[in-house]
Amino acid sequence: MSIDARLWRAYSNIAMRFLSRWECSSYAIITACNSRSQKLSDEANCIKNRMLEQDLQGFHYGRVNVGDPSFDWVEASFSVDITLLQACELAQKYEQNAIYWVENGVLFLVSCDENRTQQNLGLLSQYVCD
Repeated sequence: MSIDARLWRAYSNIAMRFLSRWECSSYAIITACNSRSQKLSDEANCIKNRMLEQDLQGFHYGRVNVGDPSFDWVEASFSVDITLLQACELAQKYEQNAIYWVENGVLFLVSCDENRTQQNLGLLSQYVCD
């Protein structure tokens, strides 16, 4: 699976809204919405995210919305205290192209293919909205 440049740019141009207080030094931000970047119905995305949430039982997790900077497009997501490898494996299970990884306040975009390409997007605080 290779992510085309247009999608990679879209994944890099985002805003996040944490729906609850979240404190963890390294964690993943993952969704099950819109598998392979194909738009699904709200109902289908909700079902897939409920399945993902079941897989997150036993981990410390919270809810976060990830979207474009204007929030015209938003995907319900989860912040999860898991390893990068575990996050990528879950993302592959739900046919996601990429996840976000946060390490000591720095946000990375990580592809979930065999290359696990990482792009440092800068400080997470630049992407978080109230």
